Amino acid sequence: MVDTIAPILFIGLIILVIIGIALHYTFLKRLRYQFPDIWQELGSPTIFLNNSIQNSLKTQGFLWKKKYAELADSQFVRLCNTLRMVTLFYIIYLVVCVFFGLQFIKTI
Repeated sequence: MVDTIAPILFIGLIILVIIGIALHYTFLKRLRYQFPDIWQELGSPTIFLNNSIQNSLKTQGFLWKKKYAELADSQFVRLCNTLRMVTLFYIIYLVVCVFFGLQFIKTI
């Protein structure tokens, strides 16, 4: 059973990664052009380049502390809420994948 579930979970994980990267890219792009002061305050983060632990932590703090809710842009707030939900789901899904992956390795 585990040997049939593991590949399906892996494909789902890849899909979630693609969705997460697309949402994060959209979030950072909108943050940069609509709220440049906040973007600079967070260390001018980008999706791949100019990333450091410091600006990643600032950006995640901005999301998880819901600082975006103070902004007067309902579409941006909705995007941030969606990004938070997808990230949380991704983390839970990743834990499940690791669990089933370990089970799969034991059967080999």
